Amino acid sequence: MTSRLIVFALLGSLLLLVGGCTNDCQKLCKEMADYWEDCGLAPQDNQVADCRKNFAGKSDDLETYEVSCGQLVRTAENDAGERVIGLRARFTCEDMENGPGGAFAGE
Repeated sequence: MTSRLIVFALLGSLLLLVGGCTNDCQKLCKEMADYWEDCGLAPQDNQVADCRKNFAGKSDDLETYEVSCGQLVRTAENDAGERVIGLRARFTCEDMENGPGGAFAGE
């Protein structure tokens, strides 16, 4: 019984480690989609998946945008002095309508 618990605990830990492998640019893809929805806009079904795929592994895109992605997914102070995700502090819904960052191919 105890050995089963240990095996399940190890498998659960492994799944958590493997499932959490996203970089800041992939997080930004999701954050952009969430913000678009909050602004009353909606990305196309495949845009988030395509964005995340473009930033998987050690691609040229990731190396180019890694620092910027990190700044946009971390908290920052907006104009009202509130701490929010950097993307939301830096861009308005109007900016989002125009497609800032190009992570979704500027659509």
